[in-house]
Amino acid sequence: MTYLSNFSLLLFVFGVNFEYWDPFGLQGIFSVTKITAIIYILTWIPQFRRISLGYKPLLYFCTPIFVYLFIEFVSSAINIRYADDFFDTFNFKVLQLIVLLILVVNHINNNPRMLNWIIYSYIANVVLLSILSLSGIGVELGAAGEGGRLLLFGENPNMVGMKASFAVLIILHIILTQSGFWNKAIFVGLLVLIFSMLIATASRGALLSVFIGLSILVLVQKITIVQKGFFLALGLLFSFAAFNYVLTQDENFAMRLYVLLEEGNTGRNSLWEGAFQAIMDNPLIGVGRPGALPTMEQYIGRAMDPHNVFLYVFMTTGIVGFMFFITFLYRLAKKLYTDYKLTNNGLYLSLFGVLVFNMSKAGGFINHIFLWFFLSVLIGSVIYNRKTLRLERRIL
Repeated sequence: MTYLSNFSLLLFVFGVNFEYWDPFGLQGIFSVTKITAIIYILTWIPQFRRISLGYKPLLYFCTPIFVYLFIEFVSSAINIRYADDFFDTFNFKVLQLIVLLILVVNHINNNPRMLNWIIYSYIANVVLLSILSLSGIGVELGAAGEGGRLLLFGENPNMVGMKASFAVLIILHIILTQSGFWNKAIFVGLLVLIFSMLIATASRGALLSVFIGLSILVLVQKITIVQKGFFLALGLLFSFAAFNYVLTQDENFAMRLYVLLEEGNTGRNSLWEGAFQAIMDNPLIGVGRPGALPTMEQYIGRAMDPHNVFLYVFMTTGIVGFMFFITFLYRLAKKLYTDYKLTNNGLYLSLFGVLVFNMSKAGGFINHIFLWFFLSVLIGSVIYNRKTLRLERRIL
C-alpha cells in the first residue's frame, strides 16, 4: 500500500468519532467522518486492482451480510406501500458501509502492520476528544431531554460513552500485557483522562460495557481459576468504586440508575415491546426498511427506531433476514474465538462482545459508520493473526 493510502486510512480512523460534526455547515450532508471516509475511498482508485473481492476470508464473512441486504430489499419491495419511491426500498447507506468494510479489510490484508496503527490511531482520537471535552470545546450541556449530560460534537451522550468504553478496554489490555513501568504509567494517565469523559456522559451502558469487556478479558486469559477469581473480584471492586464515585458526583446518573434498578426501565422498554409486537405480526419476511418507523408509530405512537439492531433486523426482514445477519455475527465470533485460542490475545473477542452488547441497545446503530468500522477491524484482526502465525511458522 502507498504512503498516501496508509495516511488516509489513519485519517479516517482519527475522524471516525466525529460522525455528526458538521464544521462546514453543510446541513449534515458531509460530517468530518464522511469526508475522511470519502478521501480514503478515493485513494483506492489508482490501486483498484489490489481489491480482492474473491478473497476467501472476506467472502466467508460478507456472503451472509450481502444475502441479508438482498432480503431487506425484497421485504421492502413487498411492503412498498411504506416507501416514498422504488429507490427507498434499498439500503444504499449500509451498502456503502459494507464497501468501506471491504476496503479496510483489503488494506489490512495487503499491509497487516496497519492493524496496530489503526488501534493506536483510535486511542489518539478518543484522547483528543477527552481533552477537548475537558476544555469545553465542542461540548453541549443542559440540552432539553438530556439532563445536563455530555453531548460532544453533535454526538449523543450514549454514543460518546460507548466510543470511550472501547478505548478504555483497549488501554486496559495494553496495561495488562505490556511490560515497563513508564509505558504502563502513561497509559494509566490516558485511561484516567478518557474515563473522566465517559463519566460525564452519565451513560449506564458505557460503564456496563467496560465491565463486560473487562470480564471477557479476564475470563479468556490462560491463567488459573484462582487468578481469574482474583482479577474478577478486583474488577468488581473497581466497578463498584467507579459506580459509587459517579453516583456521588453526578445526580443525573444517580437518577437514571435508580430508575433502572427500581423500575427495571432502561428507557427503551416501550420501543422493544413495540418492535416485538411488529415481529409477531410479521414473522416471516418483516415489514421492510421503509416500514420500520411507520410500524413503530402504529404500535407505540412514536416513529422511532427500536434501539436494538437485532430487533430492527428481525422487524424489517423477518426470520429469513435475521438468520443470515446472525450467521454473519456467528462466523465472526467463531473465528475470533479460534484466533484467541491460537494467540492468547483476548482483546478482539472482548471488543466483539462489547460491540454486540451495544448493538442490543443503540438506536439506528446499523447505519452508523462506527459499527462497520469496528467490524472491519475485527475481521482484519482475523486476517492479521493468520498471516502472523504463518510467518512465524515459516521462520521456525
